[in-house]
Amino acid sequence: MSIGFDLSEFGKKLRLTRESLGFSRKYTHDKTGITENTLYLIENGKTVPQLVTLEILANFYNEDLLHIFENYKYKNELYFYIRRIEDAVLSTDKVKAEKLLCDLESDDLLRKLVYFDREQYFYLVKFLKSLILSFGSLDEKKHAISNLEKMLNITNDYSVYSSTEKHNFSTMHIKTIVLLGIIQYEVNNINNSLLLLEFSLNYLLLNENPSHEEQKLVMKVYSNILYCLHLKGKNEDVIKYSNAAVGYCKMNELMFLLYFIYFRKGVAEFLLGRSAYISSFQNGIALLLIKGDEELLENFIKITYEKYGIDLNCKL
Repeated sequence: MSIGFDLSEFGKKLRLTRESLGFSRKYTHDKTGITENTLYLIENGKTVPQLVTLEILANFYNEDLLHIFENYKYKNELYFYIRRIEDAVLSTDKVKAEKLLCDLESDDLLRKLVYFDREQYFYLVKFLKSLILSFGSLDEKKHAISNLEKMLNITNDYSVYSSTEKHNFSTMHIKTIVLLGIIQYEVNNINNSLLLLEFSLNYLLLNENPSHEEQKLVMKVYSNILYCLHLKGKNEDVIKYSNAAVGYCKMNELMFLLYFIYFRKGVAEFLLGRSAYISSFQNGIALLLIKGDEELLENFIKITYEKYGIDLNCKL
């Protein structure tokens, strides 16, 4: 038995989940690439499952195995940091990311547990360092891109992400692709950005039972796709993706970044000469008023007037 984990009970739960779906270990191996021996060891409580393995199985079994695993652990250090990283990515907060990296590298208890998932630990450290660089200068952003490409084992050729077929990624892998896509448009590589972000969106939408954090990540991706399309002047596509994002929010009872979706949709409709832009802006304004973010609302009013001559004050 290893430090901090009740592996036997978790392994039994994992085996019952697999069997309830009618999957053999061989079938699971064929579909996920995880060896039958690894599955045997995990299901019999003889090894600590790596995070990437759990995330792949979670996607394949359509179960939140990370959450389930937490119920079978006495200590939850590495997984606790995964949740904090999700928050740092979604909030785009440099200070939060720097604090998280400092905590990650100085956590004595975590250092004792690194032995069991060393590869994942250092992946998180590299990811956070790249996230922090992404807030910096153009050169720092390019450095972050280089780091993320190495983590994904790619160079300038992103064609591997032209289709979601034959891919089975962990959640952290997808977050890495999303971050790389966001930084790409910040250094004016808009086509690469769209390729990566659209791939990430399509992959995330394959999950029929996403967690709340995964739903928010979907909206983060939608918002960045809209901005890329705006930069390319593809206003019809902006409206198409906006409608899809609004539908996703309604289906999942989600409000995260919905105000931005409506504002971006309103700009596209205005540029296409469609009167519907008024309704879109009104929806965006209403959401920000509900959110209580007066500073952000004032900023949107200012930018919309300065760039497009639209006076949103009269819509309040």
